[in-house]
Amino acid sequence: MWFQKISIPPPFHRREWKFQGVGSVIGPGISGVIGTFHTICVALAILGKRFGDSGLKDIFIESQIVADGSISGVIDGKHYNCGVRAHKYLYEALMRLAWAEFMRRLQSSNPNHRIAVTSFLEQVDTLANNLKGESFGHLLKCPVLPQVMTMWREFQNHLRESNSELSAFWMSYVDMVEGIVLGLLRASREGDWDLHLHSIRMMIPWCFA
Repeated sequence: MWFQKISIPPPFHRREWKFQGVGSVIGPGISGVIGTFHTICVALAILGKRFGDSGLKDIFIESQIVADGSISGVIDGKHYNCGVRAHKYLYEALMRLAWAEFMRRLQSSNPNHRIAVTSFLEQVDTLANNLKGESFGHLLKCPVLPQVMTMWREFQNHLRESNSELSAFWMSYVDMVEGIVLGLLRASREGDWDLHLHSIRMMIPWCFA
């Protein structure tokens, strides 16, 4: 079935005529939805509410990512550009810490696992020194890539489920930024409606948490 979505500013959703809320059908095959910008602002506000009093404000201010006078707007989801940038930085910092621990644990694991990861990282370095489509395609066809990805996912699940409550808490932050904020951004830029819906599905439970 052919289907078309129309992005509508939030104020119009409060009108009594035609628009009854997010996703309301306003014509045959046409649905009105809040645009990606406002949806991400909601996601930023959810992140601020869940993590704001858990050290997030201090991290942003002390790392000089966000100015002291702007932190309230970032936490409330009102400063879009600054908020997205700040959460991207923190997401990458946490992922780098996780990767460092993953590599440390790898030293005492199966030697075959170390060889596989070392081989994969060598090919990543080759790609970094020669950024071409052919090099990237070669990397994706690397025979050890599935093994490395499996080990990385298993380590992330360990942090979520069996390491500690603190790591589980901050892994939920990583999952929210990656799955919701970055997912919505990518879906908007690539025109990927399925990814957009996936990110929205991830966000909905947090709206009522």
